[in-house]
Amino acid sequence: MKPAQFHVPGSLWVERSLRKEGPSPVYVAWRPHTSRLFYEVGPLLKFCLWPKSTPTGQAFRDWLSSFEEEEAPRPELDESKIRPDNWGPESHPEEPNENTRTVI
Repeated sequence: MKPAQFHVPGSLWVERSLRKEGPSPVYVAWRPHTSRLFYEVGPLLKFCLWPKSTPTGQAFRDWLSSFEEEEAPRPELDESKIRPDNWGPESHPEEPNENTRTVI
């Protein structure tokens, strides 16, 4: 998915991107002379310094709330399908190194 951007020329730039691994979504915010990385909306709103009463502040909050509807919960993994087809440790019922000896 392409990163979504909110831009106010010369005063604010925010990019939202989704990651496959790690926390998701990630927000990168820029104000003049500073930029920061955020994982939550609350600290992001404090950093941006646009009050709710201004048109830009309201447009920014509407932009953030538009993503709440899109996010769907991730489906649960079906263990019965994973075990026979997987090479990982969850597919082996016993530890392969249990009955080995070290010869020195």
